[in-house]
Amino acid sequence: AELPAKLPEILSTGPGGTYNQPLITALVVYVGSVAINQVQAGKTTLAASPAMDIYRTMVVALDPEGRYVVLNTMVNQLRYPNSHTHFFAYVLLNLFLGAGNEYIQEQITRVMLERLIVHRPHPVRGDDTTF
Repeated sequence: AELPAKLPEILSTGPGGTYNQPLITALVVYVGSVAINQVQAGKTTLAASPAMDIYRTMVVALDPEGRYVVLNTMVNQLRYPNSHTHFFAYVLLNLFLGAGNEYIQEQITRVMLERLIVHRPHPVRGDDTTF
């Protein structure tokens, strides 16, 4: 009950409002891994997993800079077809559709477009199917 209120404070590195990116990355990936294991064990579904609540809280509670880091970390997990790609594609789509704020939808779209527009060799990735 206290975690959502303390997330911005826990994830920031100082009074300037910058965020601890390695901590955010570790938290997003760890929560996703635990959720995937719970779903595969039949303990919960993707929509009802506690991970969705944590991600939704992070996206709503953090300012645009922190939200950008969280969303970028999620998009970084969209690689080749596996359970992580499927899970994070579902999370991003769920956050986009469930966002009550148009700015959150714009930020999710921005992160996805930044990834697709880059001119470099693209392996088979999950962001193509997500977008």
